[in-house]
Amino acid sequence: MHVYISCPLTEDVGKLSQVSRKLTELGYGSWWYERGTTYDDTKLRISDIFVLIAKANSFEMSLDHMSAGCRKELALAKSLGKPLYLAYWKGGKNLQIYSINLNKLETGSVQGISKVYLRLKAQIINNYEIF
Repeated sequence: MHVYISCPLTEDVGKLSQVSRKLTELGYGSWWYERGTTYDDTKLRISDIFVLIAKANSFEMSLDHMSAGCRKELALAKSLGKPLYLAYWKGGKNLQIYSINLNKLETGSVQGISKVYLRLKAQIINNYEIF
């Protein structure tokens, strides 16, 4: 399973490698748009899961305040039925990957769901979590 990571341009590109390492620990492969190259959404389209890096490490943010690129990628991932997650550093230190609250997304806000994390790849079959 592959995860597409979306990173706001205002965020340090080093966060991509931090999120990628976390995903590797969970058993996933990852990729993202390489800044400075021609944009192509193929990697997002063929990914199994979408992870958005939180802008300014916000657990909740308005879609209106997101960069156009991240907003478009999130909308595409949602339209393709991909599971949506938010990479957030709890206390500014501990990286967790939280499920995005779909009800909040419908009202124009991206918000993680507290204590609902991306599971180990071994616990997910056909995008359904196995407990």
